[in-house]
Formats: sequence, C-alpha cells, structure tokens
Amino acid sequence: MDGRNALSFERQREAAPVVTISIPAKIAYNIDAMHDVVKRVAGILGCDGCHSGFDFRFRHVLDFVVNQEGEIFAGGLEQRIG
Repeated sequence: MDGRNALSFERQREAAPVVTISIPAKIAYNIDAMHDVVKRVAGILGCDGCHSGFDFRFRHVLDFVVNQEGEIFAGGLEQRIG
C-alpha cells in the first residue's frame, strides 16, 4: 500500500463511529455467543450483514449497581453478587 492509500485508510478508520459493547465473561469466552452479539448489534445499527462502518470495542462488564436494600449487582440488576 503506498503512502496515499495508507493515509486514506487511516482517515476512514478514524472517522468510523465507535460502538462500545459491554459483555459479561460468559459471553466473552464463547465464540458463538460473540458472533451472535456482533450480528445483533450490527443489525440494530442498520446492517446485519457487516460492521465495517463501525469501530466495535468490547469491554468486560465491570460495573456494579447497589439497590436501596444494599444488594450489589454486577452489570445491572440481573445478576446479584452480594
């Protein structure tokens, strides 16, 4: 790739909207589940055939929520941990 094409590619990459997807370990370590997540999120964004126009970034769920009773949940209110 010559210098002009490399620069053009880099500009396109920088212009792609970043999509952050938070996932639990159960999904992160299951390739079939990850493929399903990518396909479903791409579909929500308007193209279930590919995600080349977006910069998908995955992060493990590290968020905790505490309800009024003091119960602690990981990744929202569906998984109580304490």
